[in-house]
Amino acid sequence: MKCKENETVRIIKDFKDNVKKNDVGVVLMAFEKPREAYEVEVLNENGESKAQCTLLPNDLELFMTSKENCERKKIVEIDLENFPCEKLIEIVEKGLDIELIEDAMQKLSDIDENYALAKGIAFLKNDSFDPYFQACIFDFVYDLDKEAVLDCVLSRNLDIDSYFFKDILRTMTVHTSYEDFVKMKNHKNVLDFLLTQYEKYDDNAKDEMIDLVKEFNENFHTNTFFKELT
Repeated sequence: MKCKENETVRIIKDFKDNVKKNDVGVVLMAFEKPREAYEVEVLNENGESKAQCTLLPNDLELFMTSKENCERKKIVEIDLENFPCEKLIEIVEKGLDIELIEDAMQKLSDIDENYALAKGIAFLKNDSFDPYFQACIFDFVYDLDKEAVLDCVLSRNLDIDSYFFKDILRTMTVHTSYEDFVKMKNHKNVLDFLLTQYEKYDDNAKDEMIDLVKEFNENFHTNTFFKELT
């Protein structure tokens, strides 16, 4: 198979339904029979869904995922350290490079919290790009408004990739005390949601998060995973 589910791809031909060459999308399903094909959700420049279509291998190419970007040397070296706020926002809005969006969002979370929070919630709500990107965005905006960010994740009605799920557990454990968590109006819904997601993973995925689960239980005073003590 040329691509896998949840990988980010670039369209290399023009199609109808406003799907154009160089558009970026996410593979929803990969088929081997009767021939190799991919169901792709095509995204606009804001990372929002604009079309869904079935494409053949020659219609697309693997786009460098955000995780791969972080694991190898950057192709485009851009120092955002001294970029003004408006330039950082422009990078995010253009949406041309996932890694640059991540870097810009990290800076914006320090200098323009309102924009970073609103845009971060939009990225999470729309399940933008790949799970690694969503985990990065979650990390950047969680401390800006923990309850609003968790509400956004709860409202997506989408299963969460195990990578993103582990990041949620880790970030909540590190950045939220038990006392602050139980003050949140949505804290019971959050626990229910996380338990529902956890139960969907296979044994291998659960084995990979044993330590995180233990830390989560200890931090939030739970016994059976995600079940509050009475």
